[in-house]
Amino acid sequence: MYGKIIFLILLAVLIQYLIRLWSFLGYYKDVIYHHAPGPCRTLYEEDGSEDLYVLKNGLAFITSGYYLAKGKVKLFDFNDPRHGVEDLPILGIDAVPNFMAHTHGISVWEQPETGVVYLYVLTHPPGQDRIEVFQFDQTKRELKYFKSITDPLFRSMNDLVLIDIDKFYITQFFWFKNPYLVYMEIYLFLKYGEVLFFDGMKARSVASSLHQPNGINVSPDKSLVYVAEFGGQQITVFKRNKDDSLDVIQTVPVDSGVDNIEVDPISGDLWVGGHPSVGKALEYDANAGKNRTAPSQVLRMKTSKGLITDVIEVYRNNGTEISASTVATHFKGRILIGSVGSQLLLCDAKYID
Repeated sequence: MYGKIIFLILLAVLIQYLIRLWSFLGYYKDVIYHHAPGPCRTLYEEDGSEDLYVLKNGLAFITSGYYLAKGKVKLFDFNDPRHGVEDLPILGIDAVPNFMAHTHGISVWEQPETGVVYLYVLTHPPGQDRIEVFQFDQTKRELKYFKSITDPLFRSMNDLVLIDIDKFYITQFFWFKNPYLVYMEIYLFLKYGEVLFFDGMKARSVASSLHQPNGINVSPDKSLVYVAEFGGQQITVFKRNKDDSLDVIQTVPVDSGVDNIEVDPISGDLWVGGHPSVGKALEYDANAGKNRTAPSQVLRMKTSKGLITDVIEVYRNNGTEISASTVATHFKGRILIGSVGSQLLLCDAKYID
């Protein structure tokens, strides 16, 4: 009798797990209905555009080469879209080993007093994740290597957001680095992700037990921190305390593997790149994008006093126009959509409400 009870309990647990896995992977979304905010055109088709950052003047910095041993930073000018995208030359890098390996998240700091622009680019060289810091020369349109930032806690990092020069929040996507343990972390739904705060000298954990935290950003007044939990398929909103620790104040489920977050500096709205079929996105990533496509999605999240009040799907595609979208941003009537390893897309923003 007891054996039968134990069997039924284990069977119920297994069924519950399989239902959760089925829902998480999203393979049941076999029909992806296409829609766009307006006409779109491809700016380039190779090496990806995993993350981006737009200055107030419309210059967009784009990280490209997540799957490459040496990535790049590209530049796009919203004010001159016909010019297309250009690679930014980088000066002063002769002595930097494994430079710009597998470029990932990006954040930018503009000095209020001088207007000097610094780029912070997250990279994944062998051994330990590293952030490369550059000064941007807007006249010559080139980057000058400034320094590198590392910390013993930097492993499996994903994205960062600056709150001051050399001070930033950064997401740790996985706890493990061994690929077999990473698979276990994914498919057992282990919430081992964290948000770290780097104070200019060292990093410390300020939020834990997160389900694969991916993109991160802050509200325009820097009082709130937004984290995209890819595994949890939700946006988590944190209140930022005086000591830079974080407290959860809102969670918004979105039924999508949410990736990077961009914040409109005027409205405070969030623009989020997402993966409506997480299973296909994981397949795409496991094959470094070769001979694979994955659906793409862009969400606009309206806010009031920093809290999310409405979620609107602005763009969706089955992966033929842009595959595995990771990021999107809106600037003066146009939307730029990036991807982990393939296209960069520019769309007219005629229908975004």
